[in-house]
Amino acid sequence: MKKILLSLGTIYDRPYRFFNRRFWGEKLAHFRDSRPVENKKSVVMEKSKVATSLLFVEGEPAVISFEKFFVNSEAVVFLDSPKHSSNISAVFYAEHIGKFFVLDLEGRLVKEADFSYKDFGVANLKALSNGSYLVQTKKPCITILLNCSFIVKKEVKEIMRPWHGSSSIDEDSEGNVIFSEYIVTKDAKPKELNVWKSADGGFTWRKVFVLESSPEYGGADIRHFHTCFFHFGLGIWYISTGDKGIQNRIYFSNDNGETWARVEPEYEIPSRLIDASQYRRALRFTSVITTEEGVLWASDDDLSINKSGVFKFDGFGRLRIVGLLGKNLVRSAIKLPNIDGGLSKDVLFLTECKSDKSGADAWVYSDEREVARHLTKITSDLGPGNYPFTRSKASHRFFNNTAYTFLDGFFDKGVDDARALKIRIDFIKDQDVDDLAQQKLSRLRSIEDRVMVFFHAQRTAGTTVKKYFSDLFGAENCLYQKSSPDFCKWSDISPDVLRKYSIYAGHNNFSTSVEVHDLSWYFSVVRDPVDRIISLYYYLKGRPEHKLHKYAVEFDIEDFFEYSLTFDKPYVSNTQCRRISGFPDYEKAVRVFEEYYGLLIPFENLSEGVGIIGDFLRSNYPKNEVALSSGRTSGGDRSVVSDNLRSRILEENLQDYALWIYVRSFYSKFVFLIHESMDMHSLKK
Repeated sequence: MKKILLSLGTIYDRPYRFFNRRFWGEKLAHFRDSRPVENKKSVVMEKSKVATSLLFVEGEPAVISFEKFFVNSEAVVFLDSPKHSSNISAVFYAEHIGKFFVLDLEGRLVKEADFSYKDFGVANLKALSNGSYLVQTKKPCITILLNCSFIVKKEVKEIMRPWHGSSSIDEDSEGNVIFSEYIVTKDAKPKELNVWKSADGGFTWRKVFVLESSPEYGGADIRHFHTCFFHFGLGIWYISTGDKGIQNRIYFSNDNGETWARVEPEYEIPSRLIDASQYRRALRFTSVITTEEGVLWASDDDLSINKSGVFKFDGFGRLRIVGLLGKNLVRSAIKLPNIDGGLSKDVLFLTECKSDKSGADAWVYSDEREVARHLTKITSDLGPGNYPFTRSKASHRFFNNTAYTFLDGFFDKGVDDARALKIRIDFIKDQDVDDLAQQKLSRLRSIEDRVMVFFHAQRTAGTTVKKYFSDLFGAENCLYQKSSPDFCKWSDISPDVLRKYSIYAGHNNFSTSVEVHDLSWYFSVVRDPVDRIISLYYYLKGRPEHKLHKYAVEFDIEDFFEYSLTFDKPYVSNTQCRRISGFPDYEKAVRVFEEYYGLLIPFENLSEGVGIIGDFLRSNYPKNEVALSSGRTSGGDRSVVSDNLRSRILEENLQDYALWIYVRSFYSKFVFLIHESMDMHSLKK
């Protein structure tokens, strides 16, 4: 089964918590084996994790991780044209040693090539479908055509100005390459800005569209072009301009870039959200995603409301606002993969960190739901000044669940400066639990020598499980919350008290501080958090003594959940991870389970799982005939819950949901080993 990343941080901008896992050592060992010659100018391809988070991609749970990549280099990216090569995911340039580095779909270094052109350095890189590369140098800007081995084929003398990162150059289905100029300094003060086209793979170029520059450059129109891209579905080229007011525009061409016309959008933006006089600010963007329905982008403008907006453009005129992000403006948009290895409709947005210098932001946008959610803060000790972060140089899509983006001024400059960020998506499925299942089977054999300890969240069959073992052991041998005079919090338990009983159970959180682990055999039940919240709501309606009862009675389930998040968040947010590990964190829960627990049982397998435990114990309690219920505790009808509420519950319980997926994967393997043994009693020998 496929190994996945189990090192998870927390969501939003809480501190990240990581622990090393064998997976990453195996996955990235090839970097250490294939790095260039060790010296002060070498490029070190070592991972250095910056942030990790959970997310949903088209409803499937996944882990997203961000790593500093290509340490001690000046990296220029990227390759994301599937026509260029089916085996290459990215190309980087290390300026200080004059080398190109080519990575395959697994992220392995497959080629190095020396390159230096008049010691000018490299500013931009574009891979073409014919296997060639277009490179632009830094000051002065010189455009060069390279072959697949990075050998110079031609210097394009007529082009004197750069395109913008990976956003303002593209190639259409007929091999036409078009880019728009982006001026980053006022030194040259050009009076006109151009759109260039090549129909022969970059050998020859001609101007196909010209606009005057802005007054600051000596013209009377735009400051620069922002984007230039081809929509394969519509067969139309688009360019956008900026920066302010009337300078923000969109043009299109439906004749392979020969002629261009301006699009005047029909804005669908609530005036209560953004004043109509500010609508044109929505047209300032520096990175786009093409979709079946048109074009998607997030603004490189705060829209006069101190927030970046997400917009959908149908390609012809209709422009809708579909989401709001934070203060930091978006520089890169990357299409996320789906669980089957293709591309999803969801998008990852990455920001600069000018407005909020605590770090750049990562957002995920669900196209189906038209909802944007903050994933994580990518923090750093930035110091004074502006930090553009990606400079709009990024992959447009994930290859083999991996994408890259440029880093600029983000980490302190020095020997450990990282000039690229590697982004990895790992879906939570088919996990490698073979060894763990065998380990838990071995631990099950020791259950008779220990005290069972059952930590459980509300509405995870606690009453059913406790009754089962009360009938099995006898009530006098059960240390239960609310029914045993000796009961105390787990953090206060002593070995002498615990030894008196056969089982301890309650709504307590696991703690590593207690000194009874050698005595204890821990187990718990894990439930789909959506079902747990629904069950909790209807349960509380019939519990007048409970502190949340009146809100379950007065509110519908949607308002009840939102209120509970404010009033008692630990009760409705990642509660199962809290009970099992002491933290609302999937990473911690998995680690604690692997190290301390005997068994975690999926709620839907309750009868079977508890029955397996009982079979290992029953020889010591032959007089008890114990029946277990079907494992379905009371709850409401899930079909009446709206998609919006389900999504809200999952957003607030991502850690619990990931744990439930993990436990189901583990349990299926565990039960397979049980059944493979055929004779339950032979296992106890």
